[in-house]
Amino acid sequence: MHATFVSQVDRLIEPRPLYSVGRVQRDSLGGFSNVGTIGTAGVRELDADAFTGGLDYNIRWGRNRYGWDGHWVGTRAPFADGQRTGFGGATRFNYSGKHLGILGHLDHFGPNFRNTDLGFHSARVNKTNVNGGVNLGQPDPWSIFRNISTFINAGLQRNGDGLVFERWIGTGAFMQLLNFWGVGGNVSHNSIAGRHASGFLRVSLSKVPRHSQVAQPDHLGPRHFR
Repeated sequence: MHATFVSQVDRLIEPRPLYSVGRVQRDSLGGFSNVGTIGTAGVRELDADAFTGGLDYNIRWGRNRYGWDGHWVGTRAPFADGQRTGFGGATRFNYSGKHLGILGHLDHFGPNFRNTDLGFHSARVNKTNVNGGVNLGQPDPWSIFRNISTFINAGLQRNGDGLVFERWIGTGAFMQLLNFWGVGGNVSHNSIAGRHASGFLRVSLSKVPRHSQVAQPDHLGPRHFR
């Protein structure tokens, strides 16, 4: 005599979702600047929902020599132990003059920041990054030089527990002679958590053809948006 037992189990494979995005932006200061807000929602049937909301801005003034931009977002998303609320964003200030350039950057992403339900975030969370630099230059011919520039920059990254996992500083210079020959170099020093350090030195010699139009490199160094 044989007996057959049949059991039925209901499992949620893919919940029925509804995704929505809302965006509002307003131009200001003669159209050279703007401020905006954004909100997103991912609503799932029989599963946890996810929401984000924030603001962004791009302010320019002083004949576009000054700039301040950034974006900040709050998130409400599911984790293994339930819903969590997070916060993150980045902001940057820059000044670009004939002889002086300044750049400052700050970004912060809390440990509970999560926007992957409706977007992506390629960098790590639970970190604060601050970096900046100053560039000095003489773009007009002077003595035997066609142009001269030098820079210094520095940065620091740490997590919410105060652990510093990157600290760096760099400097360099570039000089182009009247005959279009140029020489430049830069040196940098990087320490990680105060235990390991590394240095880097680079020197280059080049000549730019008279008929070429070459854009000068950004001497303020890497933006470090990681």
